Formats: sequence, C-alpha cells, structure tokens
Amino acid sequence: MPSFFYKLVANCAHLNLFILSLITFLVPVGAVAIGLLDINANRNKGISRYLFSSFLFAVLSFFLFNLMTEVEMGEFQILGFVVLFPFSFLAAPFLLMYQKSLMGEKSKLLGETGVIWNFVPSIFSVLILVIGLAMFSVQEVNEILITQRLNSGDSIKINARLILISAHLMWYVQLFWYNFKIRSVFRAQKRKFGKFYAQYEERNEKLMNRIVIIFMMIGVYDLMFWIVRVRNPYLMILVNVIFGIALAYMIMAGREQIDIKRYRMYKLDSHMYELDEAHPPEGYRKSRKKKIK
Repeated sequence: MPSFFYKLVANCAHLNLFILSLITFLVPVGAVAIGLLDINANRNKGISRYLFSSFLFAVLSFFLFNLMTEVEMGEFQILGFVVLFPFSFLAAPFLLMYQKSLMGEKSKLLGETGVIWNFVPSIFSVLILVIGLAMFSVQEVNEILITQRLNSGDSIKINARLILISAHLMWYVQLFWYNFKIRSVFRAQKRKFGKFYAQYEERNEKLMNRIVIIFMMIGVYDLMFWIVRVRNPYLMILVNVIFGIALAYMIMAGREQIDIKRYRMYKLDSHMYELDEAHPPEGYRKSRKKKIK
C-alpha cells in the first residue's frame, strides 16, 4: 500500500510539473504581446514604429504556432498552421525594413531588385499548407503537427512531417542571410558618413546587433521544441523563462532605437553639406570639368 501511494504521488507530481512546463510556453508569448502594446504606445510615431510592431507580431506568430502544437488544441491547430506559420517567415524581412527605416532609407526598404525573394520562405510554407490540406484530413494534419518520433507511424505522415521540417530549416537559413544583409547596410552607412558615424550611430548598431542575436536564438528554440522535440519539463521551464527575459530585452532595444532615431538622423543630415563638398555627386564633377575647359 505505501509503495502504491508513493507511486501515485510521484505520478501526480510529474504530471503537475509537465502541465507547468506547458504553461511556461505562455511566458515568451506574453512578453512579446506586452511588448507590442508598449511599442504601439510609444509617442514617436512613424514607419519605424510600425515596422518594428510588424516584426514583433511575426515573432509572436512564431511562438503562438509552437504553443498551439504543444498543447494539442485539436482543430484550432489548423488556424496556426494556416495563418501563423506563414506569417512568422516575414519576421526577417520586417526586421531588415525596420533597420533601413531607422537609417532614413524609406524608398528602398527591401532593396531595388528581387523583392519577391524576400517572400520565398513564406510562399514555400503556404504551398506546404495547401498541399497538406489537399492530401490529408484535418485530423491527419493535426497528427502530422504533433508527431513526436520520426521512426514510427505512417510513413506518408512521417514524410509530411519531414517536409514541414524543411520549411523550418529554410527559416534558419533566412536568419543568417538577413543578418548578413543588415550588417551590409551598417557597413555602407559607415563608409558614407565616415567620421560623422559617432556615438548615437554606434549605439544604434549595438542595439540592432542585440535584436539580431536574440532573433537568431529563436531558431535554437524552434530546433529544441519543434524538431528535436525536447520534452524534459525542467529544461522546458528554464528555456521558456530565459526566452521571455531575452525577448523583453530585445523589445527594450527596439524601443530605444525608435526613441533616438529622430535626433540621430537630424545629426547625420546636418553633415550632408560637408559630405557633398568632400564627395560631390558625379554630375557636379562633370560640370566642373566643362567649366575648366
């Protein structure tokens, strides 16, 4: 009898711990949701604020999608698969547009050519969605979303799960590619402003690096819980709490960038005359050569 009672208590404790670990998935979701409200309440209105809000909403979509597949919400998971999963792939393009808007490059937020390439991962995820819903029933799609192991079950569903994983891998590649593009924009600004690239510009770069690092860490989060399928409740609780704190730190960085943007851009624009004199436009050089002749 005592041994049976001990096992019962142990099982209940383990169950409560697992339920608690599932509840902690709300920590990063709550952090981003509160951050969205805070950013939209910022008195500095403008395109940068709206783009950072869009970026946060895409990140929120990512965590909501993972949450919905963790707690096994039945047919409601399809909503996450239909809406949240594709939209989460827009986080990296939104981050690039946000960074360019901070630098005053509002006319070419996604570059001058090949804009469609920024949406390829999202389009790929939509194609997976359409094909999956055409091939499987709603219940079968739910089973594919929550498959724990890739070495058991229906081989067709396992292959479908692997295709979903390929979309996540594309999300990781996207993280590195946009990190490279963001760094390229900073290098271009440093070359342009030279000695005028000072304290506020360096602070803005550090804040953006902080956002990018935390954003790339989200890929590790996805790898742990969606692909590797880590199910240790202690680790799940620890990681969710850490990411809640990290996301709050990321949102604070974005808020500071939006706050200092106006003064930073005013300071840089005030040096444009000196830059034009030091490095005059090509047309200006040609006109001077004609006068000399």
